[in-house]
This record gives sequence, C-alpha cells and structure tokens, in this order.
Amino acid sequence: MKQFYNKYSIRIITGILAVVLIVMYIWLTVFTQNAHLTNPVYTRDLVEKIEIKNFIGRIELTTSDADGFKLEYTNKKETDPAGYYPLFKMGTPTIATIDGRFERVNGCELQTQTSSDMAFDTIIEHDEKTYPIDSYPILKISAKKHVILDIRKSSVFGFANDIAAVKFIDIKCSDVTFSKIVNAAEFDLHGNGFITAGNIGGNFSLKSTGKNILNLQNINGNAIADMDGQTTLSATEITGNLITLLRGDNSVEIENVIGSTTEN
Repeated sequence: MKQFYNKYSIRIITGILAVVLIVMYIWLTVFTQNAHLTNPVYTRDLVEKIEIKNFIGRIELTTSDADGFKLEYTNKKETDPAGYYPLFKMGTPTIATIDGRFERVNGCELQTQTSSDMAFDTIIEHDEKTYPIDSYPILKISAKKHVILDIRKSSVFGFANDIAAVKFIDIKCSDVTFSKIVNAAEFDLHGNGFITAGNIGGNFSLKSTGKNILNLQNINGNAIADMDGQTTLSATEITGNLITLLRGDNSVEIENVIGSTTEN
C-alpha cells in the first residue's frame, strides 16, 4: 500500500509541475509578445530635469504650464528584442534619467535639411553597418515648461518647446529645433548636425568639430564659439560679448553684437 501511494504521489507531483511549466510558458510567451507590441508609458508628478545618454533616435519634447511628466517610447518594431527599449529611472525625485544603451555611432550620412524631413538618411553605427533613421526609437515627452534638458553621448533628432536650459555634450549627429531656451545653452558637437533655436536667454557656448550648422535668433548673454572643421554659426543679435576660436573652414555670421568681439 505504501509503495502504491508513493508511486501515485510522484505522478501527481510530476503532473502538477508539468501544468505549472505550461502555464509559465504561456505567460512568458504573452509577455514577450506584449513587450514587442506595447509602447511603454511612464508618468511622474514633477520632473525638473531630463537626462538622456547613449541614445540614438528622435526626441519630441512638448512643454506647458501644467505640472506632470509623461514619457512614451514609440516606434518599436515587432522584430526587436524586448530589451531594445532604453532604460528609464528617476535619478532623484525630480530628475528623469533615460539610458538608450546604444554604442557610439561612427557617423551619419547628411542630406539636405528640409522643414518636414530629418536631415540624415542613415546612421553609421560602430560596426560600420548603416540603418535608416526611422528604425530607431522615438521618445515622446511632455513636461512642465522650462524643464532642463541634458543629453550626452547620443545622436538625436526632433524638437523641444520652451525649456529652461540645454546641454548637448559629446553629440555625434543631430537635427534638433528649440522654440525657446530661457537660460544658458551649451553645445558640444562632434559630427554632422543642424541646430535651430529661438531666443536664448542666457550665455551660449559652442564647441564644434565636424560639419555643423547652427541657426539662432537672439542670445541675451555672452557667447563663445570654439569651432574646428566646417561649421556655420549664425544669429540675429548677441547682447553680451562674443569670443571666437576658429580653426578650419568655419563661418560666423552675427548681424549685431552689442558687447565686444574677440577673435582668436
């Protein structure tokens, strides 16, 4: 009798384990499919600064007077692995951090800039393979007006509405339009890019190597431009002083500088 119960107990336990494994397999299959098809959305009550690093793709940052923060990842392909999405976390209660987890790109193929098309046909990644721009993720972000935007070691495209300040550090490729920057703007560009901005309410700093075009309106502060390669910087007016350090085939076109101008 004891052997009978032991025999059937083992069969029952084996059957239960089989059922559990089948259920887990079905759940993981559904989860993986949803990971491929669903665009994750994150919301927070208040974000004062957005930090983005190691990212390739498009950024659409819309700001308003309302509190709140919303981030949505879009443009995910069904064939991409579940880990394709960038990582999101709150660095502090008011700082949102996004890590794209992309390797640094080698370059990009620059085409003619238009009002409706992104400037680049393809991105050349570290393995020399080329990919069209529309194969990369899109970050759709809504935040309170005058948020700080800090982007590093990335290649970015898109737009940002009224923001407090901007830092672009070690940017390889770019095509970004800023409606208004309330305070300082710092651009460190090492590749090909277009930067367009309305009024800048503070100091402006540019370090450029490669082929970059920057079209600005008014700079209500001092400006320094360290340009090596083939860069064009144009602006309507600078209320402070202008310092330029030019090497290579560069062009600075400022209609009016109220302060002093120093060329090195």
